[in-house]
Amino acid sequence: MLRIKQSYNRVSIKLKNQLGFTLIELVLVLAVIAILSSIAVPKFFDFSEKANEKLLNAALAELNGREKLAFAKTKNSTDGWVNDAILFSQVNTDINSDFHWGSKAKKTGGTLHLGGQKIKLERICSTNTSAGKWIIKE
Repeated sequence: MLRIKQSYNRVSIKLKNQLGFTLIELVLVLAVIAILSSIAVPKFFDFSEKANEKLLNAALAELNGREKLAFAKTKNSTDGWVNDAILFSQVNTDINSDFHWGSKAKKTGGTLHLGGQKIKLERICSTNTSAGKWIIKE
């Protein structure tokens, strides 16, 4: 009977010194990861949409800058400002390969697309004293 107790004590000592996680600890860690991911994933997609909105607004500013540059070049040329159609033909409306126009940028405006988002733009014609301007059409 003495031998049985000694071997039993050895078994219990082995179990106490084993390393690892219990099932409860693993379940709690998985629960915490699930909660964090349920919060983080929607914010990531919202972040992407907001980034696209900001890129579209930056493209709008780029178009307005290109209008002013074409206007300045036209005014400094020997012919000067003739009409809005000639000025618009000198404006490069291709932003880059990520952006595309619904059909094509027109003298009166158009729809600019980026990913799944788009904005409708209206172009205010240039005059002899001011450059054309792109604005968001509501």
